[in-house]
Parts: sequence; C-alpha cells; structure tokens
Amino acid sequence: MKKILFALALSLGVVTTASALEPGKMWVGGSVGLSSTSVKVGEFDEDYLNYKILPEFGYVVNDKIGVGIVVGFQQTEVDIEDLLASEEIQGKVQGFVINPFVRYSVLKGSIGGIFVDGGVGFSQAKNKDTDLKATIFDVGFRPGIALNVSDKVVLTAKFGFLGYQNTKLSPKVGNDLKINEFGFDFDLNNCLFGASFVF
Repeated sequence: MKKILFALALSLGVVTTASALEPGKMWVGGSVGLSSTSVKVGEFDEDYLNYKILPEFGYVVNDKIGVGIVVGFQQTEVDIEDLLASEEIQGKVQGFVINPFVRYSVLKGSIGGIFVDGGVGFSQAKNKDTDLKATIFDVGFRPGIALNVSDKVVLTAKFGFLGYQNTKLSPKVGNDLKINEFGFDFDLNNCLFGASFVF
C-alpha cells in the first residue's frame, strides 16, 4: 500500500509546491454526469437516460482544506409500480440539487491531486405528468482527482459515493415509498466529470 501511495505522490508531482488551487484562491466551475440504461425483459424494451448538471463554487482555506457548494439540476427516468396503489409510475423526474461540502486534499502537487469531498446533499424533483415527487437526502464522501491544465484551469473527476442516502417517492395516489441505503455506490450515476476556473 505504501508503494502505491508513493508512486501516486511522484506521479502527481507532490514534491513541488506550485498548484492551481493555492490557499486564498476561489474556484468556479461544475460537473456533468450522464448515464443510459437499457432494460429488456421479453417484449419489454425500454431505455432510460439520467443526467446531472452541477455548477460549483469553492474557496481554498489552506493546503489541505477547501469549502464549496454545488447547486444544480438533474433528471432521472423512472418506471416503478406502487404496490399499494396498484399504479404504475413512469416518466421523467426533474428537479434541483444542493450540496455544500468540505474538500480534503489527500495528495496535491503541481500537476494535480487526489481529494475527497464530504458533504450533505439535498435534492427534490417532480414528474409533471403524474405528480410523482422525489426527495433525496444524503450524507457522505465522494473521492476524486484533479488535473491542473494551467494555473487558471483545473479538470476534475469524481467517482462513486460512500455514505447514507434516504429517498422518498411520493405518488399522487397511494402511500409514500421510502428507501434507506448505506454503503459504497460506484456506478455511472455517481461518476462526474468537470472543469473549474481558479481566480
């Protein structure tokens, strides 16, 4: 394990001190996520498209810590059946996302770094056709990597989510569906790619 960390440290240039995200600087940018799912069962054949557009603003407190907030938009396509209401719920659920976070830089150097974002997320969405409402609350960590393209531009990628998530689906007719999850979720729905401008 120590050999792996040492190799990462060398590859990221942590022996140098220059970095785009230096203490006292701010960044503005964002990330996008896109996933497509195809479900085939017998004659049933359906494709689902999910995406996120997440603008981000942050401030570098010191060499290790940054704070920021994400406010954005997401779309999720659903096709579920509310068993109690005996009603199929299908369509696009669209809404906003807000996620304040603290960023901890594990490794940081002249060409980039490895970081972990820890924060609290809240999102609320609605399907206009069925009045289905979705409310999601989560607390957890998102690991990521940063690549300094220049002293003003940083490319980022975030992979997965480790933590707790509570989802409540509220159909117009019938009872609410509540889902509690805890664990590590590493799929395309939790992969985000973006860019930030430092000033």
